[in-house]
Amino acid sequence: MPKNAFFLKESVEGRHWLRIVMNFLFLFAQGTKFSPQGVLDRYLETIARESPNRPRSAPDEEIKLLREQLVLLHIELQFERQRRDVHAERNRRLLGKSRQNRALEEHRNALVSSILRELPLSENMLTGLQEIR
Repeated sequence: MPKNAFFLKESVEGRHWLRIVMNFLFLFAQGTKFSPQGVLDRYLETIARESPNRPRSAPDEEIKLLREQLVLLHIELQFERQRRDVHAERNRRLLGKSRQNRALEEHRNALVSSILRELPLSENMLTGLQEIR
């Protein structure tokens, strides 16, 4: 429960929030698994779809405007999430390529060092062969 639970308990919005949380807890108890993104999506959809049973102090048009803003916020959130996922996929792909390039460079360096180690031996063999001729 949030730190301002007293305010939420006393307010109608708090009861609406509590009802949504209880619905999620019920689904969780049934074995449904949630991701944080899924919970946020369902919460925003529920708020946009349902209106809490509260006295209408604001005009209907203002409530409609607020719902539309909430829907736009949800769409923006989904866009940002998709963008983040695309960047994460690209970063994983680039990291894989980077690891592969690093492994190839290490292999090349190992081959070069082995050639440099064997080069004096091959030169000695060539000079020995030339002396024999």
